[in-house]
Amino acid sequence: EENRYGETAVHQARPGHLGAIQAAETELQQQLCNLWAPLLGLESVGIDDDFFALGGHSLLLVQLGSLIEQHLGYRVEANELFALLTVRDLAKHLEAADAAKTEEERNHTTQHQQGNDMASADDELAGMIDALEQMSPAAVDALLGSFTQDSLIGDSLTGLQGGVPGDEPGD
Repeated sequence: EENRYGETAVHQARPGHLGAIQAAETELQQQLCNLWAPLLGLESVGIDDDFFALGGHSLLLVQLGSLIEQHLGYRVEANELFALLTVRDLAKHLEAADAAKTEEERNHTTQHQQGNDMASADDELAGMIDALEQMSPAAVDALLGSFTQDSLIGDSLTGLQGGVPGDEPGD
């Protein structure tokens, strides 16, 4: 397998002094392990392995950040990577950021939809008021007569037909 410089990648066994490999428990952990291993020139890595203990250094860590963004779509700053030196910790961080982002997007979408619903209702109400204002008194009487006596809307409109209570001449 060649890297982007045409060099043959050397895959070494993971250093034995690190103990048993802790296998990935989630898909994201597996994806991160799949990025770490070739970057570090290893056959495999465990989710609790320390990046620097595996032979990583600061330049590879920066390169890892680019790979994560390119392959997984997450942007991780270098200073964050220095604090997240195991696949387990990095995956937890990315999942938490993903959850926060998703919650923020849900809140934004809900607020946007509520705003659109209110604007739509306001526009509809304004249109109805305009239409009522342009009607003749006879047309308003005909409209009110079309409602049954039991209709709440008819009762409300009939009550308003004489004007707003307390707005009578001489009050």
